[in-house]
Amino acid sequence: MQSYALLAITLIVIAALLLPRLHVEPSDPEPAYHTLNSSNMSTIRGLCAFWLMVGQIGQVTGDEGLSFLGQLSALPIGIFFMISGYELMSTMKERIASKPLAFTRQVITIWIISVTTILLGLLVGMGVQGINWYVIEITVLIAVTLLVLNILGLRALIMALFVVLLAAVVGAALLGANPMWFGSTLCFPLGLFVGLTREKIHALAGRAYVVCLLLAFVVTLVTAGSLFLIPTDYQLWASLASNLASASFSFLCLLVMHRVEFRSRLAVALGTFSFEVFLIHIVFVGRFSFIHNTYLYCAAVMGVTLLISYIMHKLNAAIRTFSLQHLPG
Repeated sequence: MQSYALLAITLIVIAALLLPRLHVEPSDPEPAYHTLNSSNMSTIRGLCAFWLMVGQIGQVTGDEGLSFLGQLSALPIGIFFMISGYELMSTMKERIASKPLAFTRQVITIWIISVTTILLGLLVGMGVQGINWYVIEITVLIAVTLLVLNILGLRALIMALFVVLLAAVVGAALLGANPMWFGSTLCFPLGLFVGLTREKIHALAGRAYVVCLLLAFVVTLVTAGSLFLIPTDYQLWASLASNLASASFSFLCLLVMHRVEFRSRLAVALGTFSFEVFLIHIVFVGRFSFIHNTYLYCAAVMGVTLLISYIMHKLNAAIRTFSLQHLPG
């Protein structure tokens, strides 16, 4: 039986990121309190990127504890989808820019990071690494959202998009597509829904907070556990269970952040370059494959990934600012 020492170390690191300056509301917070404020948003992004990185390391090394996190990678990916949908809806509601421009800004940000990661992969001899299924899928989701919005309007957007994406998930599973590609897709319309109705969700959570929290926890536990039990040839059921697990986990995180605010400067800082970590860690997971000691391999991949991701984030931010300044409108 393999050691769970690395998983224990990972949990200690996560606790060290979360616990400093933790603020808990003992009762329902005021309406002005935003569940997805900047510190909570950055914290959860950073932790999900860290989760995906250590999960990938576990699958490469065969470490039993970290591989467990890797098998549940649909959950943190669902958080990324949910936040993308939430940010998109929030931008449209605030009317900061025209709707097409709001979509364009988000796509530009994603692809700048993707292209610079490609260049990094080529530079270190690992080939094209910056374009993965997530980058393509989130771009398609944003484009489909704009199309459905222009045809049906805002009020019918979320339901229509949910039906279209559910059909896509079912169709992809029946065609034998990789379950990972569509295992969290439905979290994107969930994010749109949260962005559109966040005041109503706030009121609901205030009235029945404990019930909602327990229900989300039980559904997440059951559906995530089922991912280990469903046979691999049952792709349709695996995809549906993965989407339900991702959505319930995302909603569970929202409920936790309804009463908890994470103020750790380190966790917030990690969240600012979380997407770089998400893409860049793949480069170094392969680059350091010559290191056979598991602990040294983990330290090398994590340390170099975080350092390079931070540097690349600064570069990407400068490129993004320059690009957005030259957009029309």
